[in-house]
Amino acid sequence: MRLSRKTITAAAALGLGVLTGSAGALAAKVPAAEQEYIWVAANVSHPFYAEGKAGWEAAAKSLGVKAQLVGPENPDVQQQITLIEAAIAKPTTAGILIYSVNDDAIEPVLNKARAAGIPVITGNGELKDRSARDAFVGTANSALGATAADLVGKALNGKGKVGIVSFITAQNHQERVQGFKDELKAKFPDIEVIGIASEDGTPQSETTAAATFLQAHPDVNLLWTTDAGSGFVAQVIKEQGLQGKVLAVGTDRTAEQLAAIEGGTVYATIVQDTFAEEWTALYFLYWKYNAMSSISDTCITKPAVVTKDNVASMQKPFVSQTPPKDASDQVYVWVAANIGDPFYTDELKAWAAAVKDLGVKPTTISGPVTQDVPAQIAVVEQAIANPTTSGILMGAAIDYKATDTVLAKARAAGIPTLYGNGQGEDSSSRDAFVGTDNVALGRKAGELANKALNGKGKVGITAITAALNIQQRIDGFKDYLKANAPGIEVVAVVNEDGSAKSQTDAAATLLQAHPDLNLVYNTDDSGSLFIAQVLKEQGLAGKVQVIGTNAAADQLPTLKDGEVYANVTQDLYAEEWISLHFLFWLHNKMTTVPDTCYGAALVVNKESLGK
Repeated sequence: MRLSRKTITAAAALGLGVLTGSAGALAAKVPAAEQEYIWVAANVSHPFYAEGKAGWEAAAKSLGVKAQLVGPENPDVQQQITLIEAAIAKPTTAGILIYSVNDDAIEPVLNKARAAGIPVITGNGELKDRSARDAFVGTANSALGATAADLVGKALNGKGKVGIVSFITAQNHQERVQGFKDELKAKFPDIEVIGIASEDGTPQSETTAAATFLQAHPDVNLLWTTDAGSGFVAQVIKEQGLQGKVLAVGTDRTAEQLAAIEGGTVYATIVQDTFAEEWTALYFLYWKYNAMSSISDTCITKPAVVTKDNVASMQKPFVSQTPPKDASDQVYVWVAANIGDPFYTDELKAWAAAVKDLGVKPTTISGPVTQDVPAQIAVVEQAIANPTTSGILMGAAIDYKATDTVLAKARAAGIPTLYGNGQGEDSSSRDAFVGTDNVALGRKAGELANKALNGKGKVGITAITAALNIQQRIDGFKDYLKANAPGIEVVAVVNEDGSAKSQTDAAATLLQAHPDLNLVYNTDDSGSLFIAQVLKEQGLAGKVQVIGTNAAADQLPTLKDGEVYANVTQDLYAEEWISLHFLFWLHNKMTTVPDTCYGAALVVNKESLGK
């Protein structure tokens, strides 16, 4: 695997803001071989860290950098702060991964690290203040709690009493507990949570908390541990003669937990993909520090459920494979939705840069000029038939059921598949999604519309209404206005197909039908450019505001001149750079990857371009 350092072009930076955020996006201060990446754990000696440490060290070896896992023996935020201060003072520190035990206390020193040019990523749990980090790579903790509730409901046949053993002072554990309670309330009303036993994340504390709770609650039917303590809880259940009477459901994977599942005391455990989390986190830090690419804002891994039925297959941790020194025969296919749109300018740059970085066969984007699902499917079928195809990235589509089917066929043939721009309907048809949270993008556009109209006015929307990702943007836009700007009315949504002509015609139709319109929101690609032109032709420039999506180079003049109020853009460079690397890693069995990576919804307007 060839890795080189590059500087992202000024054009990409201007259009996407890829160099905004931490000063770590500036040119690297030290050569790669001298760069040190520091992972500050919460309680470093806990067995939970074994798999993540393997991913962290494997990524460091792949990149040719130094990596350390440090942290207090027991959760102690002051020790974490001291370790981060030491990392900041070290000139070779190139990135920090933090497992926070106290967000309020740790965030100031993380801001200090970022101000010093050191990228920061959080893992295991999100920070309260997301501006104190560059990205989060980990598990959706509320969803993990919901999964635990479903397992508990099944284990107890929908009825019983449950106790929770939790490091409850930690934000991520609070989120797990809330997700657990919400799911039980919605699906299993006859299961009662009778109490929470607080522990501090250490084996001894987990054991003591479980023992005390069982003695105080002899009628409890099951204990759920929100961290890797179910193996220790199982031992307590045995010692108190409660085996067969009290079950446990756990979180994460340790040898003790797996043995307890085999023995029947632990019903199941929910395993975070910590190998992928730490591998991805280190690569993200490396890319950010060396100005190779911007990175996703949030990457969520998909936990696996381990029960007695599959515990044997889960005994061995993932082992990273070394990719071939020459990967020039590997072909990666990117299937676009409408390749002729200027929207793809920055994506093409990123794809080409990633091809060069990885040393794979130079490939270019494929796909129809305008929205055409059969043409997209034909490209995928051709890729499946090509024995050198090593991965497929599918862009947005207007018929996800059809593209899901052909991508599932590719996966069955052993070809890794990703979705970009839109997620598809069946997540089992792909290995990952790398793109934008489209609901959040729509909400950001709604926020801008509210600001542009001072909370009152009429809005029209032009959109590819058949596309799921566009529907999600419209939903986010409307939801924001309904909740925050009831004085703004969406009077019409006009359909278009993504082509320049269709977007122009849709805008003209909308404006003619609604002469009292105050703002037009275009939900896809480069449409704001065409809407601005229609406004000029109809003498409405300066009278009707425009909010668009994305910011190709030819859209920038309309933003600079104020013809377009603002565009909400995806971080397209990061999306394609990351997507190709994910496909490469999967094909070469270097790591598993996060299930979903969302880029930030970035605002481009006259003010931001001036900066």
